[in-house]
Amino acid sequence: MMESQTEIAMDDEALAKRQRLLENLAKARAARVAKAAALDPLAPRPKRAYHKSRKHKGKRLFNELVAKPVKPKKEAMVPDVNLEGMRHAKLGTNGCPAACSPATGCILTLGGICAHPDLGGPQPAYLENEEIKRRDALARLYLKRLDAER
Repeated sequence: MMESQTEIAMDDEALAKRQRLLENLAKARAARVAKAAALDPLAPRPKRAYHKSRKHKGKRLFNELVAKPVKPKKEAMVPDVNLEGMRHAKLGTNGCPAACSPATGCILTLGGICAHPDLGGPQPAYLENEEIKRRDALARLYLKRLDAER
């Protein structure tokens, strides 16, 4: 008699477990069907309730404070450096502009060290100066234009 009661109890537990599993499967199936209906572009969708837009006090002020400042457009680089006579540095020639000389120094670094783009450009110590970086960019652009004219 004891064995039959334990078997009945085990059968009830198994049935209860199976029932819970079937309920969970039914919930998952219903969720999957709802998701598929939501993703279907042709399926009719419920209309949203109309809400009148509310005007928030100080919204304009908030937007002005949060808005990123507008950066001015980059102006075209106008060479104020005399790069006439500059050419590509080849074996035996330095290719520096006519304004460069041992007496006046390099016009790109405003010093005694040459910064010709083909000879390595300005040294790292000079790259901290924005004016020298701008002059180096102008010299590189000048050489690119020389290549384009060929």
